[in-house]
Amino acid sequence: MNHDPHRPAPRATATPPPPVATVSRVLLVDENTERAALVTDTLKAAGVREVFRFDAAHDLLDKVLQLKPDLVLVEVDSPKRDTLEQLTGIAHRLPVMLVAKDRSPEAIRAAVASGVSSYVIDGMSADAVQPAIDVAAATFQRFTRLRQELEQAKAQIEHRRSIEEAKTLLIQRHGYDEPAAYRALQKLAMDSNRRLIDIARDVKHFAAVLSPPTS
Repeated sequence: MNHDPHRPAPRATATPPPPVATVSRVLLVDENTERAALVTDTLKAAGVREVFRFDAAHDLLDKVLQLKPDLVLVEVDSPKRDTLEQLTGIAHRLPVMLVAKDRSPEAIRAAVASGVSSYVIDGMSADAVQPAIDVAAATFQRFTRLRQELEQAKAQIEHRRSIEEAKTLLIQRHGYDEPAAYRALQKLAMDSNRRLIDIARDVKHFAAVLSPPTS
């Protein structure tokens, strides 16, 4: 069979790249040495570069601050109260996966209340590790975003309340109408190169300090 010089040569089949994990450093807590070794091998096969293994969840926050893992994975038969308390202290910092044999609704509710990003029952197969990590990471990111949005909304409400209270003070004590009181606050903020909320807080503070004592 003649070779057509205008036809491109067939491409060699590319070797599939090694798995790339969404996290590279995992802090593993598992008192079962044999099981922990299997989990470590599974994590590394899924692309995790470093696994830091501990027997118990004592001083977990200190370990997280020292080692700076991307994810904490705790494997237990049933989550105990002490373990859940330790997880509560770190769940707002990074994704936490809890792998347990306990299927009871009480255990699951307690784990969710502690802030874990994922509760996995009866362990994970090698193929399920990466999807489980992805779910935990995505859940953590979603709740982090929701928490930040809630904090921003609370701050905005507090800012509006403080500005309204400062305007009320200017109206009551200096005879401003509402637009004039707001313009006075704005001018003070511009002249001092400060935020409007900071000026409003100052007005409230000085009003309280200068208020005559009640008899």
